[in-house]
Amino acid sequence: MGLEEILYLRFANTMLEPIWNRNYVQCVEITMAEDFGVEDRGHFYDPVGALRDVVVNHLMQVVAAAAMEAPSGHDENTLKNAQFSVFRAIADADPAHYVRGQYDGYLAIDGVAPDSTTETYAALRLEIDNWRWAGVPFFIRTGKRLKATQTELRLVLKNPPRLGFKHGDRMPEPNQIVVKLDPTTGVRMIVDAHRGDEGGAGRIDLDVEFAEQGGEGATPYEVLLEAAMRGDGMRFTRQDGVEEQWRIMQPLLDAPPPVHSYAPGSWGPEAGEKLVSGHGRWHGPWVTP
Repeated sequence: MGLEEILYLRFANTMLEPIWNRNYVQCVEITMAEDFGVEDRGHFYDPVGALRDVVVNHLMQVVAAAAMEAPSGHDENTLKNAQFSVFRAIADADPAHYVRGQYDGYLAIDGVAPDSTTETYAALRLEIDNWRWAGVPFFIRTGKRLKATQTELRLVLKNPPRLGFKHGDRMPEPNQIVVKLDPTTGVRMIVDAHRGDEGGAGRIDLDVEFAEQGGEGATPYEVLLEAAMRGDGMRFTRQDGVEEQWRIMQPLLDAPPPVHSYAPGSWGPEAGEKLVSGHGRWHGPWVTP
């Protein structure tokens, strides 16, 4: 699932579009987790790192798909203009809201410098200063040798007010909209409801695996290769958009914070968990068993 698919899901469904904004959304979380490491790509990966490898390109495209306004036309330029407007509204990333990590054992990989401080984990916070998203933090994280492999977009909605009828001391869990992107695709709605197995209220997951409704589509790289061969630029970023993405990330490259070590099979360094302090916690990713 890519840019066009996320946009269609957002704007073709009237139950989603009205709540997809700062009035209802507490924060947006974008996760790209991989359970494998650098392996035999040390010579390539060590000069690059997680931020350059996937954040400044792949994950910023997910940010654009999640945040942009509905394009007013079907042509390529109209779509690119809407993407560009999102990037222009994003403030320069703040190194104070950036966490870098490196998994234990990375330095032993062939091609990696013995004193390397290259990050294999990156987590950061972005702010979009426009009418739809002002005040809603966008949290991005990616890492290698994490607990699972899954890329997702997750909207965490605001807490409801305290209920005026009997429900015990439990506050309802915030509703969430989860779009699973790769390697498996699907949509999950997390709501609160009474459950027979808990004798009261609890979390209910409303899941749709796209593999069960029409089958999985082509892989992301297959889609991009086909678009390139057909000369279809809809799935590629325009030059001005690329420059804005690098403008946003440049402060993190100019003043990178120290690298924290983390154990393979974890969710990264503890500092990454603290990044979302004040906005709950990292959720997910939603991984199919």
